[in-house]
Amino acid sequence: MTRSNLIRHLSLAAMCLTASRPSGALCPSGSSDASDFRFVLPQLATPTHDALLVVMAEADTTVQVDMPACAISSTLTVGPGSPLSIPVCAGAQHLGNGVLGGHEIRVRELPPITSGLSVLIKSEGLNKSEDAYMVWPTNGTPSSYRPLAYRSGCVGAARFTVLAYENATEIQYADCNQNPLSVLLNSGESFQLLCNTSSEDMTGSLVHSTLGEPFFLAAGADIARLDVGSTCGTLVEQPMRALQPSSYASKYLVTEFNKALLAPPRWRGDVFRILATESNVDVSITSGGSVLPDSTSTRPCSGTSFNLALAGDWCDVAISEGAQILAANNKSILVQHLMRSTKVSQVGGIASMTVLPVRQLPCRHRFFSFGGYSYDPATTNGSYINVVAPSGQLDETLLDGVVLPAACVSYTRHDIPLTGYSWAKCLLPDPPASGAEHVVDGRSGTQDAYVGVYVYGQRGYTAYAYPAKYWFPF
Repeated sequence: MTRSNLIRHLSLAAMCLTASRPSGALCPSGSSDASDFRFVLPQLATPTHDALLVVMAEADTTVQVDMPACAISSTLTVGPGSPLSIPVCAGAQHLGNGVLGGHEIRVRELPPITSGLSVLIKSEGLNKSEDAYMVWPTNGTPSSYRPLAYRSGCVGAARFTVLAYENATEIQYADCNQNPLSVLLNSGESFQLLCNTSSEDMTGSLVHSTLGEPFFLAAGADIARLDVGSTCGTLVEQPMRALQPSSYASKYLVTEFNKALLAPPRWRGDVFRILATESNVDVSITSGGSVLPDSTSTRPCSGTSFNLALAGDWCDVAISEGAQILAANNKSILVQHLMRSTKVSQVGGIASMTVLPVRQLPCRHRFFSFGGYSYDPATTNGSYINVVAPSGQLDETLLDGVVLPAACVSYTRHDIPLTGYSWAKCLLPDPPASGAEHVVDGRSGTQDAYVGVYVYGQRGYTAYAYPAKYWFPF
């Protein structure tokens, strides 16, 4: 490990060990030092389709956007209420297995650095199926991951794509048959592993750099099947880091996506994939609704309490009406939320998102609601956020400066019994075709308070979902 890497990792370790929620009126806005983003788009089943890059900022600032594969190198201004929406050409996707250069996308704030940036990607796959994810900034990018990539079951296959930030970065991984392999990358080079069949699932395999160099990873499947009726759609995301410090990622609060009016109805609740990042993890689930093994999974969880024996072990559970997912003894888990659907005309498709642990929830969320997801009373498709907070603070949460119950077109609250937490489903005003930026602020009386926000949209045959913000430092 180089001296610079050693200093970086000691600094990150110190932040992880000392990070705690500040008391008093001030509360971090989340990734306030996020000023540089380097990433690559994973291949989709039909690479002629485009993606959309969205950049938001907490204050007026100037950014440099570079996409060599799309012949884009631009200096642009961005600020609150004035997000950037930039089409990403199909040529920016990493196509096929192996090592490629020239596909890196970079967004960085130019000096003086005064604002926290947020970078969001919406990917479009086969049959116009969409999904979205927030991109990690380089100063928060880890050196190890465990992808949560669903097997496809349809046409495409599970995959992950990595991008190196430093020269001579050796990435160790396991192929789709769990054979150990490695690849050597220089800065700006990307590598993609694409499983050979739609039935292979790479969830839980460790992907890490040999000397601890940070690197970007995106995982997903296009297309995937999750439910009765063989509905297929795009699932893409950037997963959480693989090795959370103990006592850091043991507690999660999960919500439920809007139950679009389906025939047959969406059933058994949404799917949650729970993955252990260390051995012998006891997991318990507390919910006000149903908690059932997911019968569509190859690894259904067994009830509301179960054990994950090894690091990388995982299982799927169907939960309705939200829940607390807790790992005993401060052990660490990762949680992924998957939206169900059915093969019904004009009813929203599937989507996936990483769930944030409670200790990673910030107090302010600046997020983007994509155009084309207007409310339809016949199906209840539309643009939504799910907001989770301590029960006494939820109704004080502000959306664009107005308390949630008044700011939402419709507002439905749910308590999670015996946990002290509640969550609400908020229908947003219809976004314009170009999309709309919003801000959620957690409040407790006159003080800022942490809150979780998950953004999603549903429309005919497709959907997207992503966590609005995460809290630094790690």
